[in-house]
Amino acid sequence: MLCGMDTPATVADKVVQSGYAEIAGRPKIYRTQDIDRTVAAVWTADPAGETTGCAAHRGCA
Repeated sequence: MLCGMDTPATVADKVVQSGYAEIAGRPKIYRTQDIDRTVAAVWTADPAGETTGCAAHRGCA
């Protein structure tokens, strides 16, 4: 951990871009054949419920 240094968050830009790509039907392909299964973690979550409000509608400003 770097202390006392500004580190601008630039990761979010790529996360947002990949999220929009997945919504548009272009999911990211994750190559998993080289992941060591002894150190890999897997998790699942229940499907999200119905979303309501402005964020649920595309084109909402």
